[in-house]
Amino acid sequence: MIIGINVTTHYRGGAIQVAFSIVEELSKIERENKYIVFCLEELFTQLNQLNLPSNVELILIDNSPAKISKRKKIVFILEQFVIIKKIQVILTIFGPSYWKPSVPHICGFADGWCYNPDSIAYKHLSSHQRIKRRLLNIYKIYHLKNEGQLFFLETDDAKKKFASVSGIPENCITVVGNTYNASYLSEETQSLVLPKRDEGEIRFLLLSANQPNKNITILNQVVPLLEKKIKHFHFITTLPQIDYNKIILPHIKPYVLNTGPLSIKRCVQLYREVDFSFLPTLLESFTATYPESMFMKKPILTSDLPFAKDLCRDAALYFNPISPINIVETIMKVLSDETIYQKLISNGQQRVKDFPSASQRARLLLDLCIKTKV
Repeated sequence: MIIGINVTTHYRGGAIQVAFSIVEELSKIERENKYIVFCLEELFTQLNQLNLPSNVELILIDNSPAKISKRKKIVFILEQFVIIKKIQVILTIFGPSYWKPSVPHICGFADGWCYNPDSIAYKHLSSHQRIKRRLLNIYKIYHLKNEGQLFFLETDDAKKKFASVSGIPENCITVVGNTYNASYLSEETQSLVLPKRDEGEIRFLLLSANQPNKNITILNQVVPLLEKKIKHFHFITTLPQIDYNKIILPHIKPYVLNTGPLSIKRCVQLYREVDFSFLPTLLESFTATYPESMFMKKPILTSDLPFAKDLCRDAALYFNPISPINIVETIMKVLSDETIYQKLISNGQQRVKDFPSASQRARLLLDLCIKTKV
């Protein structure tokens, strides 16, 4: 079977990590299948660093069809490859793809903005941004409905909400959960990502790209309050330097170490060098940071919102993400009680067993492709 894996609408963030993991795992199973991976430069570079077998072919696409000015050209190129490579089914991670392939199309979707119209995240946008975002939601749903035959989302809650908002029947939507990358299973020794730790220093990892729903600017309010409680601490961010300079206020920067974006393997090492996983997010479909943190035995401090509780359950301590005072209170609660710290780690070790492995996720998607092919 020849499967086209389409990752042409994402160039950063969690979608790239998911796509990387899926391609890596698919390359290890069913070697008689052939995988043609269409991707932009960032993912192309990362995948090229793997020793992929001969049944995986990477094709660099220089622009995304999400760009209207480039769409006609890119769609034509993609369709030509479908014909030349005799592709039987397209798997898009994640849509919309802005392309209706001439073969069966399975399309993932992970934009929580589209199916959580009442999310608190909208209150943190300007009026102009809210209008723009809601119009974009309509635009995306329109394209999804016209492009795919089968869709996969990452949680049951997302599936129900997506079906309600889009009008796509639930029997055309399946759930394939997110998880941690197989790289987290490796105990390979790596060089340090962060400077040598000071004695008594506490580190909170905010592993995220710069997106409005990630609520990273809350650090500017949290740090001054936390500084009054403890002295030796750092929040660790993984932002492009231009975003870090824009988001983090100058007087806060001594308490916020920025690594810049990291490869998956470097993220594994980064987890080893921190004490807590800190996610003040306002909206998620699913973030792999939750199962990653559980697997790496890092207590999770995150938002007291339904999506977080659904995913973390008793493996996290929750705070009001728009209340710096409550965030600091929650941090101090776990710092002052070793029992809570250890309980969160123990609960996380149990909860992470409920998520599929990276290999199991790839197998689920492969099964969808086999059932859907021409």
